[in-house]
Amino acid sequence: MDQKSAKKVKNRPEALNENERLQWRLLDTVFAQNNNATSGGLFAFSIAALTFWQQVPSIVWLVWITGYGLVVFYRSRKIAECASDSDRSAANLEAWRRRVDLIQLATGAMWGVLLTYLVLIGTPEQIVVAVLLMTGLVTGGLLAYSYRQPTYVLFSSGMCLPPTIGLLLRPEPLVLGAALAAAWFLFLWSCSNKFADFYRRALRLSLTNKELVHDLEQRNQEVSDLNRSLHEKIAELGESNSNLKSEQERIAAFARELEKLSTTDPLTHIANRRHLELSLEKAWRRAMRRGHELGLILMDVDHFKNYNDNYGHQQGDQCLVDVARILSAYAPPESCVARYGGEEFVVLLPYTTHFEALEIARNFVTRVAVTGIRHEFSPVAPHLTISAGLSVVRPSPQVRPSQLLQNADKALYQAKRDGRNQVVSDRTAGVLDSDDKPVIELDDVWQTGATPPESSVVASTPRESASS
Repeated sequence: MDQKSAKKVKNRPEALNENERLQWRLLDTVFAQNNNATSGGLFAFSIAALTFWQQVPSIVWLVWITGYGLVVFYRSRKIAECASDSDRSAANLEAWRRRVDLIQLATGAMWGVLLTYLVLIGTPEQIVVAVLLMTGLVTGGLLAYSYRQPTYVLFSSGMCLPPTIGLLLRPEPLVLGAALAAAWFLFLWSCSNKFADFYRRALRLSLTNKELVHDLEQRNQEVSDLNRSLHEKIAELGESNSNLKSEQERIAAFARELEKLSTTDPLTHIANRRHLELSLEKAWRRAMRRGHELGLILMDVDHFKNYNDNYGHQQGDQCLVDVARILSAYAPPESCVARYGGEEFVVLLPYTTHFEALEIARNFVTRVAVTGIRHEFSPVAPHLTISAGLSVVRPSPQVRPSQLLQNADKALYQAKRDGRNQVVSDRTAGVLDSDDKPVIELDDVWQTGATPPESSVVASTPRESASS
């Protein structure tokens, strides 16, 4: 590698470690405050000139303005040089830090000399103005230069120490004023340390985020390249007659996987609403052909919002997974267990009578209650409970599949209104039977870890597929 290429590699920002990149950013931040610092200096000089113009000889004003103008000119020139400097190495960083410290020390010293002179010749009222100017400048410098604490310390020391000493050297020493100025100076020093530490942490986090974004973009590009390569490979296989069969099998497997993903709830890994709707249509047509009854249980986790708000979204997701696992374990083998949306679950029961569906629904409510999932924020019980609405119909041309869901939803609404943690049945056989009682409640509300009455639990065991 030649010297020119080596220099380019050395000057790349990636060649710096994290702390060196952070120091460069801090340095750039200090330079970025030049316009604000210049404006603040002009404002402070205007106040000083209006207050002390008659007492200060013109030659003193001329000398100070000339010196301060040279400092400002030198500072602006160095800012332009730093912005155009492509050498962002560690050695050059140290050189620029020394330049910045020297510039800010000179700026503070120029103000320190002027304020000291004003303190020595001024009246008590004018001294108050001078001290206020000093405190205002060092306070403004806290916002402008404390991103790098050594720079602020040099600036504020050069500005505050001479006037503070000047207060003590007057014919009538102003000890209290000097003490207050020193106390304020020390207070700002301590604040600058905390402010600089806070800004460094925020800047470090910003750099880390940028690195993560850059890494993510690279990974996205890699994925894009892989996808492009995959499409090219598929095109090649499609053009090759010898690999046509294997390509068709692969596409079929991919389609089955997509179908599975499109009909599976990503959180609970049970059927989703789309799968339920497809299964309901198929079961409805089959039951209508064979004259069988078709049942549906719509369940809702009681006061799930309280659970989610107080235990957190991750624990809320785990709660839904646990409920889905219980329903899958104790549902009949031919049933379809699905997440209907949010905290609502549906179990579709083909070839099931009303009495069988009722016992299955009561068993679901019981199993969830006795599992003892802690829910201290539920007004129903100190553990997790569910409410269930049940509907059983004999499909006919006069009844639509959606009626089954509507009846179960009405029954679930009634269960919630009646106190939750119970099963409500809306018996339907083509139309609602007005002679049937719509509400069937559990015999009791069981406490956490308690065993429910034997008469209210169906003797069923988890399916092997669910338990495994």
